[in-house]
Amino acid sequence: MDDVELGMQWEPERPHILVVACSDGRLQEATDAFLARALGVRQYDRLYVPGGGGALSASGREFIRAGQLRAECRFLVDARSFTKVQGLPIHLDELEAEMMKVIDG
Repeated sequence: MDDVELGMQWEPERPHILVVACSDGRLQEATDAFLARALGVRQYDRLYVPGGGGALSASGREFIRAGQLRAECRFLVDARSFTKVQGLPIHLDELEAEMMKVIDG
């Protein structure tokens, strides 16, 4: 495999923010743009899960799943000493509406 030049410098300091966002691949670039433009967040670690931040909330039959995801999130927070955890809206239409506000200016 050939080396690929990314034009980016390595940042040795770990990000201090954990973003919990939806794992839907269609949203990845828009999520980065939203975080950068609306929240000023450019360097962050990611926890991508179906449902985004809402997946951490226990409801109905998803109670066990939410507990497991919260445990994973807690592990990351404790292991990396994050100063902030940012959850994004869970509904695709909410996230799209917020991102369109940013993109349309």
